[in-house]
Amino acid sequence: LREQGAVSEQDTEERRSAYDVRAAEVAAREASLTASTANIRRLSALQDFRNVTAPFAGVITERNTDTGALITAGNTTPGLFRIASTDTLRIFVNVPQNFVRAIKPGQVARVEVQEYPGRVFTGRVARTAGALDASARTLRTEVRLPNSDGALLAGMYAQVKFTLPSGGPTLLIPASTLVIAGRGPQVAVLEDNRVRFRSIRLGRDLGEEVEVTGGLRGNEQLVSNPSDAVREGTVVEPARKKS
Repeated sequence: LREQGAVSEQDTEERRSAYDVRAAEVAAREASLTASTANIRRLSALQDFRNVTAPFAGVITERNTDTGALITAGNTTPGLFRIASTDTLRIFVNVPQNFVRAIKPGQVARVEVQEYPGRVFTGRVARTAGALDASARTLRTEVRLPNSDGALLAGMYAQVKFTLPSGGPTLLIPASTLVIAGRGPQVAVLEDNRVRFRSIRLGRDLGEEVEVTGGLRGNEQLVSNPSDAVREGTVVEPARKKS
């Protein structure tokens, strides 16, 4: 209308000034709305910190903080909570080196705990460490055990039994006949009433008895509790059992 001369220059300037004022007010309100929206999001994020969500369903077994305690980033506390999922338990077993070749994934394992006498739980080998512990010469083995009824609790001590292939008849000798010397395990064998020391290879340690995997035929006569005074070739008289 100004270009057509229908309104005055003064009226045009007044209308243009009023428009600029309204536009500035709208921009200010939009900026205020944006700031308010950001503040709401910040407060909502702070509210989310009130809830701790676990990555899986389970039972809280340990609580490492108290209500009202200040938790900051980089806190050295070992986690706020410890949660355990007990539907399937993982049992870790250290298998002696003599039997590691017989342990295979998927192998059945029988698990017993003293809290349930007479009850046998059945699990399977899930995996092994793939290397022996250099200090103990054992293989770390993981057994997974279904526990849908929740009878077993995390942290329980259990005895695990594997069914291993038999390598033939087992030769057992009393542990009291062993002589541990610098040349390895030996036994004192009687031959024509003379002592002969013979090196042997040991298998499992069964407490009062030990398994021998090599060095003996099985028909030898062994000396029980040989003292340091017993030497190679010493003549002895075997004790006779009273009838």
